[in-house]
Amino acid sequence: MFIGRIPKGGLNTFQTYYRKLAKRIRYMFARTKSKWDGYYYFALSEDKYKEYLLQSKKKYKTFKNIFLYKLLDEAKVDNPSSPYIFRLKEDKTSWMRKFYEEIKTKNAELIITRDALTMEKLMTSKNKYKYIQ
Repeated sequence: MFIGRIPKGGLNTFQTYYRKLAKRIRYMFARTKSKWDGYYYFALSEDKYKEYLLQSKKKYKTFKNIFLYKLLDEAKVDNPSSPYIFRLKEDKTSWMRKFYEEIKTKNAELIITRDALTMEKLMTSKNKYKYIQ
């Protein structure tokens, strides 16, 4: 069942699907009263990852224009074309998702390297998400 406007074109359909799926993951996390693991997650594109690698000798790494997510599944789904997922163990926000223009930290660690997600990989019938049963 689909509620709302039906998007025109394949790309618009894909974008609508992953945005709604990310919201559904966030909603189901709150509804099931699940416990948060204490980490924030963010995804980096190829260009931003190259900038990160240039900072390899610095103690504090700088990340610009990123969203921090409390849920790993939401970070994965909401950034389908970003292949690098990092986690951060700092108390940054009480929000489920928040935009930061710049974050300087020494605690960011790369946890997932993946290929870009396709519609088939995103679908709930093909993929088991932690908070959606």
